[in-house]
Amino acid sequence: MFIDKERELERLKEEILKLQQKHMQEQIKRDNQIIRKYIRTSSNDIEKRFVQMEEKNKQEITQPLICSKQLRNVDHSFIDFIWNKNKVICRTLYLLLCVAMIKEGYDQFFFDTTIDSEEIVNKLYETLEENETIKPEYLAAIEPLRDYFEDSEDIDFLDFNQKLATLELVESEELNRYRIDDFLYHVRAQYIMSDNRIIFYINEGEPIRDFPHEFVHVTGHFFDYPWLSEGITELVASEYCFNGKETFYLNGVKCARILCELVSPEIVRESFQKGDSRIIIEKLTSLFGDEIIAKFFLNEMEQISNLDQKLDVDRVKRLRLFIFQLMMTSDSFDENEKWKASVIGDYFASMYDLSAINYNIPLYFNVQTDKMKRETEMDWSKKLKQNPNIQLQSKEQ
Repeated sequence: MFIDKERELERLKEEILKLQQKHMQEQIKRDNQIIRKYIRTSSNDIEKRFVQMEEKNKQEITQPLICSKQLRNVDHSFIDFIWNKNKVICRTLYLLLCVAMIKEGYDQFFFDTTIDSEEIVNKLYETLEENETIKPEYLAAIEPLRDYFEDSEDIDFLDFNQKLATLELVESEELNRYRIDDFLYHVRAQYIMSDNRIIFYINEGEPIRDFPHEFVHVTGHFFDYPWLSEGITELVASEYCFNGKETFYLNGVKCARILCELVSPEIVRESFQKGDSRIIIEKLTSLFGDEIIAKFFLNEMEQISNLDQKLDVDRVKRLRLFIFQLMMTSDSFDENEKWKASVIGDYFASMYDLSAINYNIPLYFNVQTDKMKRETEMDWSKKLKQNPNIQLQSKEQ
């Protein structure tokens, strides 16, 4: 890929000017020194590498000709021709790589996680605003997700920023439906990862309402547990954009909450954003003492989350009893943590009995909002430990 050096340098100057408007002069001066040092160091290193490459290439071209009896008396002008041509290629590559290193140095500086997370999120939303396929009303719908990005530590922001620049939103009047047994499914929207495209079927759903869910898909996924991935996606979107009131994938959301109780929201978020379910499996293995049990449990959760099949109530009840007995007898859970078994049991029971949960459900990912809520109310978990039968204010379903 060819990089226009002058244009790239001009772009860097404009970005630095934007930073100068937001930060104190002393901070900008130090930041610019970091960039220059990085670029200077990288450029010098590339220079040394190419000098070594030139010497090595010249030896490789010359040595076979000298050692060969048939070519011992060859015209050395031919060697000079090959060498000079190779030298031009090396120098050209060196110039291109220098410019690329300037860009890489700046991007890595800008998306360094040590920099204020709010500044990084502002950069991401600037990229979204420059995307011509994203209308203002769509941007407004995902404004609350700024906090999600600020809470996240496992998103590759450089890669994600490039995704946002090429993300395409399409509104289609086609109908996307499919039938399984006697039930007809209506697809409201979908994110196609291979094309980095979100399609809204405007005759099936509400694009503005559906956008937060589809947008969270851009930030993470599980290839091996797609239905559980949908539950985590909806839980994130509901907590940040809809006050914790989920609308879709209800059983998947409950399974996501169960995982948050078992392994922590931080591990679930890290695993989701990295697209690596092994992170959750390793934690479950440490809790259950066996990887086979951990994978069995996660596979059962996937089946329960699957909307393409009717909920097997007996399977849910068996899994509820299984996890309860395991938690109560396992040394991995101390006495202060075993109360979670009752909470997890309630989540399972609510899949077939909506009256099973009569207390406020906490927020697992939207930590700032949940923190403010807990500052005015006694911690819900302490209430349960003090009196498991306590009747708290019902949460709207």
